[in-house]
Formats: sequence, C-alpha cells, structure tokens
Amino acid sequence: MISEQIHRKAVLEPYVGPRAFRREESHKFFARDDESLDLSETWRTNRLTILYGPPASGKTSLLQAGVMPHLDPRATEALPLGRLSRSTFAPSAALPDHNPYVLALLTSCSPMEDPTRLAHMTLPDFFRRRRAYRDPGPRPAVTLLAIDQAEELFAESTRRDPHREWFIDQLAQALSENPHLRLLLSIRDEYLDAIAPYEPRLTGTHAHKFPLEPLDVNGAIQAVAGPLNDTGKAFDAGLARDLVEELRKIAVNNGCGRETGYEAKLVEPVHLQVICSALWRSLPDDRRMITARDLEAFAGADRALAEFCDQVIGDVAMIQLDGDAAKLKDWIRKTFVMDGRRRTVRQGRGTTAGVQNSVMRSLADKHILSIRLDPHGDVRWCELSHDRLIQPMRANFHASLPVADRFGPVDHLHAAEQALSYSDLPASAKHARKVLAHRGGDLEIAGAATTLLGDVFHAQHRFDEAIAHYQAAASLFEALGDPTRVGMLFTAIGRIRLLQGQPSAAVEELNTAISRVPHNPSVRVELAWALWYDGHPRTALHVLNDVLGREGNAAGALRARGEIHASLGLMTEALNDLDRLRPLQSPSARAARALALAALNRLDEASAEIDGSLRDAADHAPFYLYAAVVKEAVGDAASAAGLAQRALDASSLPLPLHLRERAGQLTKTR
Repeated sequence: MISEQIHRKAVLEPYVGPRAFRREESHKFFARDDESLDLSETWRTNRLTILYGPPASGKTSLLQAGVMPHLDPRATEALPLGRLSRSTFAPSAALPDHNPYVLALLTSCSPMEDPTRLAHMTLPDFFRRRRAYRDPGPRPAVTLLAIDQAEELFAESTRRDPHREWFIDQLAQALSENPHLRLLLSIRDEYLDAIAPYEPRLTGTHAHKFPLEPLDVNGAIQAVAGPLNDTGKAFDAGLARDLVEELRKIAVNNGCGRETGYEAKLVEPVHLQVICSALWRSLPDDRRMITARDLEAFAGADRALAEFCDQVIGDVAMIQLDGDAAKLKDWIRKTFVMDGRRRTVRQGRGTTAGVQNSVMRSLADKHILSIRLDPHGDVRWCELSHDRLIQPMRANFHASLPVADRFGPVDHLHAAEQALSYSDLPASAKHARKVLAHRGGDLEIAGAATTLLGDVFHAQHRFDEAIAHYQAAASLFEALGDPTRVGMLFTAIGRIRLLQGQPSAAVEELNTAISRVPHNPSVRVELAWALWYDGHPRTALHVLNDVLGREGNAAGALRARGEIHASLGLMTEALNDLDRLRPLQSPSARAARALALAALNRLDEASAEIDGSLRDAADHAPFYLYAAVVKEAVGDAASAAGLAQRALDASSLPLPLHLRERAGQLTKTR
C-alpha cells in the first residue's frame, strides 16, 4: 500500500526538481508564456538566433517545455535538441578519427542511429541525406535546429581549436546549402564575446540576440502555484508568495564580520524547483490545502537547499572521491566561502585548490558551483553558483540517506560513463567493476560495463587488455541476440589491431564485424583502410566503390578513396574525390590533395595546402609522408627529410609497409 502511494505521488509529481523540464512536461511549465512565444517567432524568422542568459536561468527548460511543444508542425520541422558533448560512445575504439562536436550534434539529432555510422558523416552530409530520404508530400516551411549549451565549444580553451573551427565551417556550409534551415544557439551570457566572431561566418551577418533572466517575483509565484492545478492540492492564500519571499532573503557577511542580508530581485528557477519538490515529497498524501505550518515543517528554504546540496555532494563524492562526502563539503566551504561571503577562485589547469577539475565540473553541472570565463582572456573563475547557497554550505553534512544505499548497478554504470567522459579513468574502471560485482544475471548491464572497461584500457593504450574486454562484451551481447553491438565491438577490435601494426588481423576482425552489421557503410570504410594498410589498395578501392555506389557522397568513403588514389599515383581521381569534400578538414586528406596537386605540377597550391594543414596535424604517419613528398617537389629537401622521419617514427598509427621504402628514401635527401 505504501509503495503504491509513493508510485502515485511520483506519477503526479508537479515539480521537476533540479533538472531541466522535458518536452512532455510542458503542462508543468509556468511563467514563461511570453518568452516561449517570442522565442518561437524569433527562431522561425531568423537564420541565426542566440538565446543567452546566466547559468541555471532556464534556457534548456524554455526550449524543451516552452518552445518545442507549441511549434506548428505544418510550418516548422524541429529537430531534437542538439548538444556538443556526449558522455560516451561505447565502444570508443570503434570510432574513426572524427570531430567530437560534429558527432555529438549528429547523435543528438539522430539518437537511434549507430554512432559508428555517424562518425563518418559531416553536417552537410546529414542534411543532404535528410532531404533525400524525406517524403515527397508537403514540407514544412522551415527546419529548426537548436544547439543547447553551445558554450561547450569553448569548454577547453577560447584559443584556436581545430575541431571548433571545422565544426563552424561545416555548420556554415549546411546553413548555406539549406536556405530554410534556422539555427538557434543557447549559450551562457559570459560566452557572448567568444561566440561573436563566428556569427558572420555562419550566416554572413550577426545573430538575433534573445536574453533570458531568472524569474521575477510574479513569475516565480506562477511557477510555484501553477503546477498544482491538476493535482487536487493548492496553496493557502498568499502562501506561494510567502515561499518566494523566503527564497529571496539571502544572508551574507557585510565585510566587517557581521551578518546582514538582502532581498534578491530575481529568483533562481532551480532553487524554486528544489524547494517545491521537497515540499511535495514531504506532504501527507491526503493533504489538500498546503498551509504555512506545512511549509515550516516540511520545506523551509534553507533546509530544502541544504538537503539538495548534501545529496549532490554525496553523489559526486561517491562517483569521484570514494564516497567521502563530508570531506568534499568541507573542501567546498573552505575554498568557496570566506567570512560568510562567496569567494572566487581561479581554476587551475588540472586541479583547483587540490581537487580535480572534473569534480568541480560535476558540481557545476548540478548547480552547486559556477565556472565562468573571464571575458579578457582564457582564465576561468569558480565560485558557489549563488549567494543563496552560502547558508546550506555552512550547515553540517546531513544527507537523509547514505549515498552508498542509493547506488545500484545502473547508478554505478552511469557513474562509470560520467567518469570516463571526464577522463577520470581510475574512477571509471572502479565503478564498472562494481557493476560486474553486483549485476546479478543481467547480461546487458554486464556487457555495457565490460565494454566500458575496454574503453578505459583503450584510452590507456593497454591494447591487449582492451581487446580481451571487447571480446568478452561481444560474447555477452551475442548471447542477447544484439548483432549491432557485436558488430561495433568487432569494429573496435579491428581498429586496435591496426594500431598494433597487425593489418591482416584487423581485416579478419572487420570482416567478422561486417557479418553482424552487413549494411553499415562505416564498417566497410574501416575494412578498406585495413586492406590498404595490409598492402591491398586495389581491393580497398573495390570496397569503397561499392560503399559510394550505395551511399552517394559519403564523406568517410570519399576521403578514404581520395587518399588511397593519391597513394597509388592516381592524382586526377584523387582530386575528383577530395574536391567533392571541400572544405577539407582532415589534415591527412589535405596532405593527400597537396600530393596530387604537386604531382600535377600545381606546386604553389600544393605548398599552400600543406602549410595550412601542418599546424593541425596529429601523429599520423601517412600525413607526414605526403607532406614530405610535397616539400621535396617544391625543392625543400631538408623539410622533406624531417617530415619523412616523422612518418617513420609515428606511433599512433604506423606507416604501411608498402610506403616505408619511399619514406626511407626521403630521409636521405638532406
């Protein structure tokens, strides 16, 4: 009976708590009607719109619950809300070299598609394919694409990031080719200066800006009272206002050692939801009228926020700090609260005040900390997200339920994924092993955890251990009858065999992958690369011709065929393929194009192409060989010899045997 009541209350839950509203929760979303209508019209009528506001002002909720549900499907086609970061794409070793921003956006827009297939695709490819696959009937006037948390473009640095530059180029090309495409970028306000230089590149003009602030008092009252409309409960007269007024009262130190307070003009939506959600969960099921006594007994603002902070701190500590939540809270207090006031701390490169930055990022994601960009440089500053959290942070740790009791196998799996996304490999492995220790007979969760362990070993370049875990995961998914996951795992093994300099073994593994996913063109492209490395370029071209015959201008296949044509001396064919991909972004593709240009005596163009791609080159052996050949052709023997030696020394992917002789010749041309 008690469990039935808990389930019923969860179904009727009118408040969403500290997360963003989802699209299906629009009936719970109040106080943003005007903004929803105005933003819908702005987005629909402008090529580029930038929605901006402070952290936790409700930008994601506005898009998902305010704008999306009310768009007219006869006039607009809205893609799923896009993001530029994803937690994991397991198995990670199955993915070819790719632009992480492009892949993240494509998987957001097409969440049911195999990420190994999307990894070979560009943004223009994606929109061309959508046009080709659409029904021939009446079409909406515009297609709407929104990218949420676009500040993730600048997550690591505001300086030049090749992936960011290439992403913007692809986005600009997609907008140019699709005059009915409308782009919205949702971004934190301190990143407006960082995004401004890219606006003309995207559309040839500046964006239409749409500001969003936290809730004013009247809006906050609507957000408190409105969701109760269909629940059979209501606030006593004036109580919703009293709740908002309590939340506005903030105690801080006046700088002279004495506590004082002020009333905030605006109310943080996340704090409002935390308090209201705590009140709802605490109410007796038969309570119809919520009174001041209920509010005082069950959900005072300080108490509710303190419990919220403690639960978040407990969860983050469980994931990243071996569960020592009291120690983490003490660190937050000492680092970010001084004499009753918020303290701002400069973020270090890997750690801040002795704690990994991944911990701070987790706390920022959950609205405890704020990490903001200095508008005058690449510096980031960290502080408590709001003065309203000073008092909760000064309270002793008192989570209502031990964190370990809240964590089951699924929670540990999510923790392992999150830790891996932050590159915290030891924590990811620890949680994946806890999944395997407590999974029971659940083969699917065991397969996912085993795959994650393979990803950890792959990231550590412990390739034999990665392969062993991928093989074990493949056996589990084979038993579940999941050929797609099995195919991805064998693709991962094949790519690792290439990294180990075993192209014949890679061909065998990739053929096994194709037997499980015969219609996946991306796996066939990987097979073509393996055949080329194994000394069978003509067979590789046959595979790629088949892919392109079925898929049209598939970017991954065109790039592979263009580079292989160049390596074979088929320069006209190479240019035909690579020019269909322009603007070229992969350094190795640009080097192959330069090689073809040099062979056709277009030396100035070849030299410019190589020089433009050198600064973005990774440790890629064929790139350095092609660059060496171009430098030799333009008469720079010293540079040619140095680049050829780098090709021979490259460790991330060895130079194929059939090209090593040419590299050796070039090293002797000094």
